[in-house]
Amino acid sequence: MQSFELCSEELTEIVLVDSVFIIELFRRWIDQTLIEENDPLNGRQQLIDEVYRDLQLYENPLPIFILKTVYNFAFDAPSFSSITCKFFNVRAVEVRDFKRFVDLLRTCHLPSLLRSSSNKGTVFGTTITETYLHNAGVKFVPCPEKSLLDIEFDPDRQSLKIAPLKLDDSTEHFFWNLLVFE
Repeated sequence: MQSFELCSEELTEIVLVDSVFIIELFRRWIDQTLIEENDPLNGRQQLIDEVYRDLQLYENPLPIFILKTVYNFAFDAPSFSSITCKFFNVRAVEVRDFKRFVDLLRTCHLPSLLRSSSNKGTVFGTTITETYLHNAGVKFVPCPEKSLLDIEFDPDRQSLKIAPLKLDDSTEHFFWNLLVFE
C-alpha cells in the first residue's frame, strides 16, 4: 500500500470536494432537471451505481456530519435527510446520529420494534422456515411500504405481511456491508 502525506489544507480540500460531489449526486438523483447535457453524470448509470455501492461501505471514511454541515451551509430545502433517504430509496428518517451511510441503511431496515431505543438488546426466538409456515397455512402478503425486516403477523387472516426482497447486482454487497457493520 502506498502512503503519502497531506497537509491539513489539502485534506480539507479533498473532504470538501468529496462532500460537494456526493451532495450534487444526491440532488441530481432526486431532481433530474439539474442534470445538464454536458454533466459528467449524464448517461453514466454504471458510475452512479458504483458510487452508490461505495457510499454503503463501512470503510467509507467521509462522516455524514460533514456532508450534512456542507449541505446545510448551501441549501435550506429539501433537508439533507430527505435527499439522502431518497437516494438510497429508504423510508425517511432524520439523519442525525449516524456516522456512516451503512449505519443509516442498517437502521432503516430494522424492524420498527428494534428502531426504538427502548428495545435495544431484544432477543428473538428460534428461526422458523418459510416452508414450515406455508405448511401451517400461513399466507404471505407482500407489503412494499414496510421495511425489509418489519414483519407483521395477522392471526385472524393467518397472513404474514413482509416487504419483498429485491435481488439485484447490489444485494450481496448491501448485506455484506451490514454484516461488517454489525
